Amino acid sequence: LRIEDPVRTVRVGLMGGEVNVVGRPGPGAGIGLQVAEVDGPPLDVSSADGVLTVEYPDVPWRGPLKWLSSRVRERHAVVSLVVP
Repeated sequence: LRIEDPVRTVRVGLMGGEVNVVGRPGPGAGIGLQVAEVDGPPLDVSSADGVLTVEYPDVPWRGPLKWLSSRVRERHAVVSLVVP
């Protein structure tokens, strides 16, 4: 996925897995986003007002005790960002 909007901030909300940030040489517009190995529900991806957000729709910081649920703990995803 290519994000063409200007991005100042990236927010990633995962329960388990990896976040890889890879720089590419030279200037260029946009950020490349790849999501792989998703266990659990699909991730929500949004870009608004310079903030790119990648997260599960029910991450624990949206409810103080949700992380106790085994459904929430059994999450895994690998997110890779390619940035200029």
